[in-house]
Amino acid sequence: MENNTNNGMHWCSGRRAWRILWVVIIAVIVGSAVASGFGWRGHKNDQQDTIVISGTGKVVVKPDMATVSFSVMQENMDVSKASDAVNTKIAAITKALAADGVADADITTTDYSVYPRYNYVNTTVPNGSMMPIPVGGTQVLAGYDVTQSIEVKIRDLSKAGNVVTDLTGLGVTNMSGLNFTEDKYDDLVKQARDQAIADARSQADSLAKSLGVRLDKIVGYSD
Repeated sequence: MENNTNNGMHWCSGRRAWRILWVVIIAVIVGSAVASGFGWRGHKNDQQDTIVISGTGKVVVKPDMATVSFSVMQENMDVSKASDAVNTKIAAITKALAADGVADADITTTDYSVYPRYNYVNTTVPNGSMMPIPVGGTQVLAGYDVTQSIEVKIRDLSKAGNVVTDLTGLGVTNMSGLNFTEDKYDDLVKQARDQAIADARSQADSLAKSLGVRLDKIVGYSD
């Protein structure tokens, strides 16, 4: 059983892993002194005073989706034949993925490239009985490389292993490991951010009460 963490994402084999989304907020909140004789350290009373607070938010989630990316490549002297061969392979892959329950909408092309490939051919001149003398060379077209990169979303995690096996059998290249994530990742991050902001405000309110100052509004934050 393998379970590694890379850049906050889990690459797993055989099971899903729980994940904790953390958001740390640094909030700047405007405050003003209640008593006229009160001044914060380093500030005059006629200046806008602020409180800088760090708040945290946490959401514990279980991944409900996996993604895998790969490429399909074909070489040919005729670029149209190379492109047609890639399309044929993609059609077979799409059919296999459909059998694994993957919808067409969850199969996305992330890159498509066509590159000419050249061989360098040396040019020489005779040198009597000696070795020919190189005088340069030319680039000769050797063919074209057509590559299509694909990302697949797997929503039925019980089929993730089948998907990887099928892709391997169909001869794809540059296949990534399964990346387990959440379908509504942005919404989960927002939940954690809202918690962090509320935590920062609560801490600021408590500190303001101890200092005898009033708080107005958050004027900026970073996470």
